[in-house]
Amino acid sequence: FILGTTAVTYNATDAAGNTSTCSFNVTVEDNTNPVITGCPSDITVNANGTCQAIVSWTVPTVADNCPDATLASTKSPGSAFALGTTVVTYTATDAKGNISTCSFNVVVQDNTSPAITGCPSNITVSADALCQATVDWIAPAATDNCGGQVTLTSNVTPGTVLPIGLTTVTYTATDVAGNVSSCSFTVSVEDRTPPQFSGCPDIKVMASGSCETNVSWTPPVATDCGSVTITSNHNAGDIFSIGTTEVTYTATDNHGNTSTCSFNVIVEDKTPPVFANCPTGVVVAAVNSCEALVSWTEPIISDNCDGVTVTKSHAPGDSFSAGTTLVKYIAIDNHGNQSVCEFEVTVEIKDLP
Repeated sequence: FILGTTAVTYNATDAAGNTSTCSFNVTVEDNTNPVITGCPSDITVNANGTCQAIVSWTVPTVADNCPDATLASTKSPGSAFALGTTVVTYTATDAKGNISTCSFNVVVQDNTSPAITGCPSNITVSADALCQATVDWIAPAATDNCGGQVTLTSNVTPGTVLPIGLTTVTYTATDVAGNVSSCSFTVSVEDRTPPQFSGCPDIKVMASGSCETNVSWTPPVATDCGSVTITSNHNAGDIFSIGTTEVTYTATDNHGNTSTCSFNVIVEDKTPPVFANCPTGVVVAAVNSCEALVSWTEPIISDNCDGVTVTKSHAPGDSFSAGTTLVKYIAIDNHGNQSVCEFEVTVEIKDLP
């Protein structure tokens, strides 16, 4: 019997030719659902930049015990799917209304990290007198492919006071799906300020008897926001020679910045030469020519410093006329100090013919 209703008739005939019939229907019904094969498994894909995904798959096939079954679906391969889980259902229907279905999930995940724009470049600033700096910048912005809220955090915020050295600033963006991206830059706070000196003296002293002298002073003080090392080419208490000597103090902080404090130590020679054994006076008698050759022991000159020039009006053995003559020795040292030794030479006329 084929699909549908078929009448079955029995005919009875006796010997006299009398007949009777018996009929009934045989109905063959299609109650078998179509069979779907090749139904895809669940599909998981990543969303694109517009927070969706184009998804393709192989369409399943349908078979039925009777022909003309049709297959319909809620989504076709190549369709765009939004973020999240979408159920795709295929429905097979035969001519008799028997139905079977096949379903699978298309899961579109947001695995795209937020985009951070406007991340500052590395920043270099100078430290202030406290060895720190208040640093400002424009914070970056964060966007997401799915347009949801993005949380942007940072380990350091603009306007923070930072110490000398290198600080790494990191911004972290997190979207609602938990995807994370980061952006980093460095802030370098440099000590460019040299130490500051105070109390730099200026000194003028007199030389001692040895043409030099010990000179003392209160050393200058250098201040800085960090530690300072001070060196000098001379120290208080050193021996200084006659003349002008420049004393230089150099202060170096722990970041290599230097400053100097210079002053002069002026040692002056104000001590005149000293005459010893300056004659007190010489008296001699004139000879027939009314004059005389006069000799004496010359004075001895000494000075606290080397270099004395002596001039004299007369020398021992010179000829002196009758009367009194002033003899003068003048000693001038190299620094202009002078001394004088004076005495009189008297030539007397006694009983001359």
